[in-house]
Amino acid sequence: MQSRGFDVDLVFLRRSRKLTPFSFTSLHRTLREAEDHGSLLTKVFELLTRHYLAPRGPDATVDVDLILSLELTRQTQDLTIYTDQFAAMFAPLGRLLRRKPYIVQIQESGFKEGGLLRRVVERVAYSRAAVLIATTPRVRATLERVGYREVCGIWPGAEIPSEIAPFESRSDDAVSVTMWDAGRHPETFLDIAARLRAGRIVLAGSWADPDFLNAFRRRVESEGLCSRLIVTGPVTERRLRELYSTAKVGIRFGYAEEGPGMGSLEALSHGLPLIVNAEIGIADLLKDQQRRLIVDEKDSSAVAALIESIFHSPALWRDLSGLSIETVRPLEWNAHNSQLETQIRRALMR
Repeated sequence: MQSRGFDVDLVFLRRSRKLTPFSFTSLHRTLREAEDHGSLLTKVFELLTRHYLAPRGPDATVDVDLILSLELTRQTQDLTIYTDQFAAMFAPLGRLLRRKPYIVQIQESGFKEGGLLRRVVERVAYSRAAVLIATTPRVRATLERVGYREVCGIWPGAEIPSEIAPFESRSDDAVSVTMWDAGRHPETFLDIAARLRAGRIVLAGSWADPDFLNAFRRRVESEGLCSRLIVTGPVTERRLRELYSTAKVGIRFGYAEEGPGMGSLEALSHGLPLIVNAEIGIADLLKDQQRRLIVDEKDSSAVAALIESIFHSPALWRDLSGLSIETVRPLEWNAHNSQLETQIRRALMR
């Protein structure tokens, strides 16, 4: 957006130091970070988070004090874009204090599956928004179904590397990237990995609850799957790109997950054939020729057979890899930013 003449401040709010650090060196940024001292207030926020985002643990707590503090003390900008509804929970207060519009980008709506508290948080966050942006058609449909009108649909932006690693340089690895928690059901991959005759499944990314991570690693070991199922824990952005460039298959399963799953877009952008189930929003983006990659994740034998067929067929891999790039090309950052700029100017006129 800077290349389009916008002066951008990118603000991160986080208390935990265990989450994966990312580098955004091209952007001017303000990083507000606090130590987790185990205060009573922090424990309260953990309990609240577990109530309206049940699978999350202490490393994925929504830190209400940091969000409120920012809203009370930040400088006045012409427009604020909140990248999820929890960051925007005090946005109406900021609108009242500064008389400036704001946009909420909604990755995942709680109106379909969320409890009362989560729905209240969302209603408050959206109440004074100039524009609501839904990241998938499913999120948009849910918001419109509960009464929000003129919701704008913009898929997240995608960056396609200048070079896509060829089949011959890749390993027989299938990589799945997300913020792992109980709601993402990593145990599904135990059954699939057990049925692989060759190759590995790599579960990459941070875990919302370190106790859950440790328990899952013990289960992988107890079932004798250490050579078939790799659990990396947090990875750097550089390591993540390496995984995408050396694996042959991407996997992303969702469970009533209307959002795209950013790891899905990243996998497609790196030319990975992407295996998904029907419950995740990214499934709507896949083309007709990719429908065979939408599976029932509970049929572990069929999923394992599909993974192996891609591992062992260069021609099939190249066809599916080309389709992956073709799928995300309309989402490249220039096109994404053009759509976003339209909505920014629309918000500034309100």
